[in-house]
Amino acid sequence: MAEVKRYTISIGGQQYSLVSDEGQESVSTTANMVDELVEQILHNRTDVSFDKAAVLTALKLAQRVQELESTVQASQEHSNNLAELIDTHL
Repeated sequence: MAEVKRYTISIGGQQYSLVSDEGQESVSTTANMVDELVEQILHNRTDVSFDKAAVLTALKLAQRVQELESTVQASQEHSNNLAELIDTHL
């Protein structure tokens, strides 16, 4: 089990303290991704509050996860179909 550490990250100019068993690089990379998306929304939509930008960011990231999961599932199904095809011809 990895050691749990406390980190301070900045998202949308606000500081957050969190604990994670991930390393500093992983936490920083993730926080930077979220920060960039929040800042992009706030920059493009001046009428949006920080809270709404955070929710929109969460929705965008959830959509990306869903797309990746669909891609993985399709790839697994394709791989299974190829394996069945090979088995039937051997």
